[in-house]
Amino acid sequence: MAAASLISAVQSSAQEKAAASYKLRPMDVVQMSVFQEPELSNIDARIVSDGTIILPLIGKVEISGLTLIEAKQKITKLYEQDYLQKPQVSLFIREYAKQSCYVLGFVARPCEYEFPREEADKMTITKVIAGCNGFSPRANRRAVLVKRKLESGEEKLYTINVKAILTDDAADFPIKNGDVIEVKEDII
Repeated sequence: MAAASLISAVQSSAQEKAAASYKLRPMDVVQMSVFQEPELSNIDARIVSDGTIILPLIGKVEISGLTLIEAKQKITKLYEQDYLQKPQVSLFIREYAKQSCYVLGFVARPCEYEFPREEADKMTITKVIAGCNGFSPRANRRAVLVKRKLESGEEKLYTINVKAILTDDAADFPIKNGDVIEVKEDII
């Protein structure tokens, strides 16, 4: 039993470290509990598209873009204002929002590439191409297109020289959730 609790403690510690820098986003599901408040225990809330969750007594709370620690502090403060004295709020991520991009064209496996959770904020074009089993032999590695929808609603098109990233130590290009990567054929 001691080994099981040690494994649980190590996993919990690893999740806390990851959660310390992870920014909450729409479609994440968080679970909240307030110590010694049964009606406020094990409350699941999905972050909706406007970045908010709805909690008992305090209603709508915007937490998208915050870390778990920041969200917990905000929720604690809201419960403290009108409802509870020194509430002990716990908050954890029950389900992470899926993050992915689409890869089309001359790669070994064109697909919707789902980002590994721990890499979601650090995804790059070389990691995505590797996740698609690399380029096909006829791929144009010097002009890979990345189409990105900006927060303003407009689309921006980037042309990336992946060959330079791989051979010349050029900076890798960050890939965001929803990007479309198109690898054209190399015309010789």
